[in-house]
Amino acid sequence: MHVFVNGKRLRLKPQQAIGKGGEADVFTIGNGQVLKLFKPPSHPDYTGQPHEQQQAEARLAEHQAKLPAFPGHVPSRVVRPEALVTDRSGRTILGYTMRFLHGATVLMRYAERSFRQAGVTCHRGGAVSRSAQTLCALHQGRT
Repeated sequence: MHVFVNGKRLRLKPQQAIGKGGEADVFTIGNGQVLKLFKPPSHPDYTGQPHEQQQAEARLAEHQAKLPAFPGHVPSRVVRPEALVTDRSGRTILGYTMRFLHGATVLMRYAERSFRQAGVTCHRGGAVSRSAQTLCALHQGRT
């Protein structure tokens, strides 16, 4: 698959895939960067799921305005889109690049009792709380 980053064509290969979520696939692209590629309604994960396909279409439409409007000046602890990923025309946003977070824990893991019981330290819990406060401030435009 080919996408464009800053007008340059980039070929994504299946072996570059390092993660998969409900809305996107993540690929390593080198130099400490990853590329988050939003799943289109035609993505195989949504086959036979018209509701999921509609949600994917709505998310893609929302990202067309939301990503270009992302604040440029945010605290360094905020992982932000670094470059937009587009189609050949450069008019349709398909995803974005960001720095690769080595050793990060997906926030949803904290909802798992077994994860918490395995030893979430006070230090780690405090870091999650600070992250949540940062996220709230970003959404309220206070950064």
